[in-house]
Amino acid sequence: MNRWFAHVLLILTILALLPLSHIRAQDDSHPIIPAGLSPITSDNAAQLQQVGQIGKGRIFGLNWMGNEIGVATSLGAWVYDVEQLDHLPTEPIIPALADQADAGAFSSDGRLYASGGLNGEIILYDVATGEKIGTLEGHTEAILDVVFSPDGTLIASDSRDQTVRVWDTTTVTELASFPKGETLDSPMVFTPNSLIWGTSESVQAEAGGYTIHTWNHKTGEESVLVRHVTIQSGTYLSAMALSQDGQYLAVGANFELHVWNVESGELAWTQDDHSLKLINYDLAISPDGQWVASATTDLGGLADAIRIFDRATGRLNKAFDDYVGVVNHVDFSEDGTWLAASGYDGTLRVWDTATFTEQGRVTGHYGAADHLAMSNDGSRLAAGGFDHVVRVWDMTTGAELSTLEPGWFASIEGVAWSPNDSNLLAIANHVTSDYKIWDTDTSTEIPTEAQNGDNIFSGVFGEDGAWLAMMQNSAFTVLLVPFDGSDARATTLASIPPTTALFSSDGRLLASGDETGTIHLWDTESGKPLMVFLQDGSVKKFAFSPDASLLASAGDGGRVWVWDVATGDLVAELPAGTTEVSSLAFGPDNHFIAVGGDDGTIRLMDIANQTELAVLAGHYDSVTSLLFTPDGTALLSGSYDSTVRVWGVQP
Repeated sequence: MNRWFAHVLLILTILALLPLSHIRAQDDSHPIIPAGLSPITSDNAAQLQQVGQIGKGRIFGLNWMGNEIGVATSLGAWVYDVEQLDHLPTEPIIPALADQADAGAFSSDGRLYASGGLNGEIILYDVATGEKIGTLEGHTEAILDVVFSPDGTLIASDSRDQTVRVWDTTTVTELASFPKGETLDSPMVFTPNSLIWGTSESVQAEAGGYTIHTWNHKTGEESVLVRHVTIQSGTYLSAMALSQDGQYLAVGANFELHVWNVESGELAWTQDDHSLKLINYDLAISPDGQWVASATTDLGGLADAIRIFDRATGRLNKAFDDYVGVVNHVDFSEDGTWLAASGYDGTLRVWDTATFTEQGRVTGHYGAADHLAMSNDGSRLAAGGFDHVVRVWDMTTGAELSTLEPGWFASIEGVAWSPNDSNLLAIANHVTSDYKIWDTDTSTEIPTEAQNGDNIFSGVFGEDGAWLAMMQNSAFTVLLVPFDGSDARATTLASIPPTTALFSSDGRLLASGDETGTIHLWDTESGKPLMVFLQDGSVKKFAFSPDASLLASAGDGGRVWVWDVATGDLVAELPAGTTEVSSLAFGPDNHFIAVGGDDGTIRLMDIANQTELAVLAGHYDSVTSLLFTPDGTALLSGSYDSTVRVWGVQP
């Protein structure tokens, strides 16, 4: 699938189950923050440790292994016993790589696990021992996908270096390499004798197409299996599946589903609905060849579903359309009795294929947890991210209260609670720029006036409505959307777009920064500038202290500046870390600041002494959001590794 679509990478999942009496769901009820934590201060910050976690990592690969399911995630490799769904493991059996890419797979016999990295390396593990067997080296850029041959002796890999490669798992050596041209992603499947992979290309300015290649790894012969030309430019392949007997090949390309007769090379049937703009994220053909299952997502966010087609006729037989967010994986069990699927809603679901009724699910594999917001009373936590949804959890029980879907095929770039916690705001600033407001008691959307603009930098609630900082009519604008439904009020601040902007928690102040290092502090009500600060280099991130008396700004090279909002004085210039700053948050007493990094670490910095108090390690990817609880006893961190970590000081 085209990786351009919002850091959205194929997240994959499957669940194999035994008889109905064995199907259970896990119980995840527990407080998000343990009781009895000490308030975090500069004096005890060095004692901070992880005391809780939300999320098990987003899924991007899985394999059936008898009664167990091997699941590849952003946290590492998990194995679920389908007879023990009420006693699930709490940790992956193999941890994620330090530079984990969204690529991982188990061999069909469960002996081997392959994990792809952003550096182009593939690490091969022995599943029984968890030990590293070897490193497959040859790719020069990030791994996009890995698959095993049926007997586990070969691995095929797809990479951003525009090649597909084949590896011998016994000798840990490369056997073959194939260029894939301009193709972003090359879906791959193995037969007992051959590797099949797809490439897409532009035939001319108005047209595109795709080619399905095959390479016999026993004879070394390479040939073209299918060549298809479309009337659309920019053709991309998103998924591919081969029937067990090798006679039929299903291909997802652009907004179409094609099923080919491999022997004759003829197109058996096509399913297309360009009005819905459906992407086939994943495809599967049942072992008996009767059904083609498709995990489809509408770019407009309206028709996320699992669709089951008759393989012979192309007739739609069944659709499961109760998903919230992207649906990204579907597969049949080895004996064809079960159908399993996953989506950005964090669940693995399984259906009985005889009746197509749901039989069980596993939760917690959320697609993202990038941006966090805690209700003012500390009772609820909201998180949004590149999985296009906003989740709300109960802090006391850990239960997921609601999953809100804005209807965008775009990342959630910010969430905020209203002063009385009755409303929740979400903004998007990728692919589309938009905002939504929900009533949190009913989980219903509150109608608001549509706004013409782009680049929504920040959003927050004030006393009278929601404040938005955005580009509108080529000008940097602050917009008030009133609670009473009256017309929005826009105030132009500047003609030059900022690199970043942030409101104070009460909406009274707005900070904006640009590439020159100039920071403007604005009064949102009047639109007048209050103060100008100057740092070295482009402004990347902001954070206001809880009382809005201090402003922190981050620039290139991991440097952080702290400013006095009232006087404009530079309070501190904190020493640079080893990575770029991806998030900031002041401690509850304004004496220290938490600095999240692209390397997954969190630095606690003393402002007065300009010294490092502690470094928290645990995340596998960039720390994108930080917040302290209202009572100051816990620090919560959101990350691109799709988890929320809870840090505290045990008494």
